[in-house]
Amino acid sequence: MKGHDRVTQPGLSVVLDGWTAPESVKLDGSTLRYDLATSRTVLPGPAADLLSRFVALAEGDGDAIRDVAQGWGPLAPDQEPLSVETESVDEWRRWARRVNAVLGFAGALHKGKIPDADDRRVLMEWDEKPSWPVNKNSPEYRDAIRDWRSNVELGLVDADREWLADVQAGQVAAWIADSRTGHPDVPSWAVPSWADSRNLAYFVNGLLARGRVVPEVQWFERGRLSDAPSFSLRTRSLFGAVALTVASRTANASVPSLCADCGVRFVSPGRRGYCDECATPQAKSRRSSRRHRARQGRRTG
Repeated sequence: MKGHDRVTQPGLSVVLDGWTAPESVKLDGSTLRYDLATSRTVLPGPAADLLSRFVALAEGDGDAIRDVAQGWGPLAPDQEPLSVETESVDEWRRWARRVNAVLGFAGALHKGKIPDADDRRVLMEWDEKPSWPVNKNSPEYRDAIRDWRSNVELGLVDADREWLADVQAGQVAAWIADSRTGHPDVPSWAVPSWADSRNLAYFVNGLLARGRVVPEVQWFERGRLSDAPSFSLRTRSLFGAVALTVASRTANASVPSLCADCGVRFVSPGRRGYCDECATPQAKSRRSSRRHRARQGRRTG
């Protein structure tokens, strides 16, 4: 038997382990300033909680952003958390809006619906590289072509204008929007599902790259040999954790969390960070007793 025939095929999991971050952060106007003199270990907790709190920062004030940075460390796209001295709250809001747009896009496509125009605009402003081809069968597209021909006859535009090339490049008839409203905009008919799903994957992969998400093979669990090797995607920053959670949502996958009591990875939303065994009433009672003894010890000490 060949060697590769004896290898157990491991499953792929997405792991939100802890990471190291500065001990504290201060809000100085619109700037977050991190204290790099001391550090701590961040435990992200349930992925759903992390993602919902981050997305809410799209409209969050400086204090709300500082509180999240204090809990989970710097956002740190393309960086190690302990190398970040300052970040702007505007940068946090901008990334929260982008993540929210990606989630909105994914949700619409999974339901077979056209993504929201505002979400599309956020993605187009984020990165101009992806093209957004139009749906040539839509009435709006035919109306746009008729308007173009009419403007050619009136001498308002040149007949050799590369109209279709502009549309295919995602410029979507800014001159028509100019003539109608005075402001270039993205027409509602620039929404083919095949391009939307392709571009959504492009943006999700961009998040993963900037979050420094890495594949990792392990063959141990909690300090001892495990039954089979595991193949995981891991990250060591808040940005990477957000990216992994967004990717798992887009792919309809599950993101395990670390149990706050025993440290085992589990998938169980709504359990406040505890695995099945540690979420039982008996385990809750034991944790309560431990906390009580710890408080008593501090008082007598």
